[in-house]
Amino acid sequence: YLSGGDTTIRGFAYEDLGPRNEENVIEGGRYLQEGSVEYEQHLRGNWALATFFDFGNAVNEWEPLRRSAGMGLRWKTIIGMVRLDIARPVDSSDDGLRLHLTLGPDL
Repeated sequence: YLSGGDTTIRGFAYEDLGPRNEENVIEGGRYLQEGSVEYEQHLRGNWALATFFDFGNAVNEWEPLRRSAGMGLRWKTIIGMVRLDIARPVDSSDDGLRLHLTLGPDL
């Protein structure tokens, strides 16, 4: 398993979380742990604001969960939600803000 990205742990690049080998290449983990808490506040019409906290990791043995937090703008359309999120890892000061765009319904 790999984790990170628009639909898992925002604030991290797509599939950037997982065990790494000696060459620092991500190999993927045997176990996947992911979760999210999100609050959405309706603004007007089809628009809303959201705040969220994501956590998880892909691991072979127990490691601390990686965490990220951010906020986003939501637009409800007939084909599903358009989500524009800005997130930042909580664990690392080295990583900056990441922009995440997600289109369509939750599956």
